[in-house]
Amino acid sequence: MNTQTFAAARPSYRTAGWAAIASGTIGIMAYVALVAYLTIRNKNEDAGTLTLRFHDTGVIIQFILMIPVASEPHKLLQQTSAVIGRATLVTGVGVICLTIVALVLIFSKVVSDTLYMFPLGIVGV
Repeated sequence: MNTQTFAAARPSYRTAGWAAIASGTIGIMAYVALVAYLTIRNKNEDAGTLTLRFHDTGVIIQFILMIPVASEPHKLLQQTSAVIGRATLVTGVGVICLTIVALVLIFSKVVSDTLYMFPLGIVGV
């Protein structure tokens, strides 16, 4: 009987793991779309624009999936030690959300394509 209750209550870190796998897969597809855009943009402008928008959409979805990837390990680490503070979590999730907002603004052609590089650089740090 204990096995059934354990199977019903799946740990949330498993969801974060699957989100990380999905995020990586979508990131690879977005990268391929970016390379395709750079390859065909001079030959066919419409196809180039389509692949660039596919890249932007893929990166938006990738970063949405990164939110649980950033927050769930923080919960696990808080159970064992309080080394990583809440400010680190808020900064990480905040920068991920800022990147999503920047990409949505780029997708709707409100701002320049290079705007998301700044929050993306902070994510790297």
